[in-house]
Amino acid sequence: SSMKITCARTVLPTLLFSFKAPTVHSFRLSHFSSSSIAKSIPLHKPRFPATTKTSLYSSMSSSAENKKNLILVVGSANQDLVCKSEVLPALGETVVGKDLSTACGGKGANQAVAAASLQLTPVAMLCRVGQDIFGKNLLENFSKVGVDYFGETNTVLKDESPSGGASILVDEKSGDNMIVVSPGANFRLTVDDVQSTIQTAKPSQILVQLEILPEVAYEALKTGKQVGAT
Repeated sequence: SSMKITCARTVLPTLLFSFKAPTVHSFRLSHFSSSSIAKSIPLHKPRFPATTKTSLYSSMSSSAENKKNLILVVGSANQDLVCKSEVLPALGETVVGKDLSTACGGKGANQAVAAASLQLTPVAMLCRVGQDIFGKNLLENFSKVGVDYFGETNTVLKDESPSGGASILVDEKSGDNMIVVSPGANFRLTVDDVQSTIQTAKPSQILVQLEILPEVAYEALKTGKQVGAT
């Protein structure tokens, strides 16, 4: 519940600014038909249990305004490796940790998951991942939480570039941390990728961060403004 409150405080004001659908009470992200975003760029449809699927698209298709409700996050997706210990190591020191866990993160992916958790409007993620187990985990997590992406063909790099990752050390007592981020595939997202996707999808809002190349983040905002996104 605390996570939902935090998400609401950070994302809800922006969502409400542009969301105009008259049937907010029935708007569930898991029911969104990705074909209403852009027919020429296939969005991956999250795999949800059949019991949760209803024909939301039929209630939306009559309104061209709904197409503009898409929130597009252009940014990073990282596989986090988190280790807790009683103390953080000093320079050159090795300490024994307690728990090692993995999590799907990245500042861009976190934005997308937070927005999708409110289930108010469609959310899509434009990113790049490697052809490895980390990339597979990241895309499966998007499907699980209801964030669309632009198909594995477009999202997964075909060379040996690794997915982005972060090594995170956490002091169990104080909560202080030390983080090293390896951008990997995140830095392979290009200006051309961003231009073509935004011009076709025509999202209502665009979110960026700086875990992708700065010029790519800038282009997302520039092209977004050209298509009327905020």
